[in-house]
Amino acid sequence: MVRSCALKAFTQKPRSFATLRMTKAHGVRTGAGAVGFGARVKLHDRAGDTMIEVLAALLIVVLATLLLATMSVTAVNIINRSSAEMDKTYQVESGLAQAVANPGKPLPAGIAKSSAPVTLTVPGDSLSPLSLDVALFKSENGLLACYCIPPKAGA
Repeated sequence: MVRSCALKAFTQKPRSFATLRMTKAHGVRTGAGAVGFGARVKLHDRAGDTMIEVLAALLIVVLATLLLATMSVTAVNIINRSSAEMDKTYQVESGLAQAVANPGKPLPAGIAKSSAPVTLTVPGDSLSPLSLDVALFKSENGLLACYCIPPKAGA
């Protein structure tokens, strides 16, 4: 967009040497040179940034860096806590699987067997619902549980 040209001759490509001279003269008068309109005025501008502006920009940069560092540290802490919880969960799941697979052997650490008898009723058709006595195993924190059908005493 041409800001300072009012004549159509200054906005078009010069068709003759005289028009080229007029365009150059107009550019020198208005501060526009070969670089572009207004560029020469900006090169000769002596006004600088004030100390307040520099300090405000520096404050913004420092705050952005501080927020980024805080966000990174928080993310690392969350990942570490999540990994620790997942490791505990995997250990409990493994213990539950061992308890179910080997009901006669001692229970792994962190696993408890229910002392009260537990009956599981599976709905079937209306004439014959299925009831099973099962062994219930729970983790010590109570978040995970599983059951198995204990083997018959004579089997």
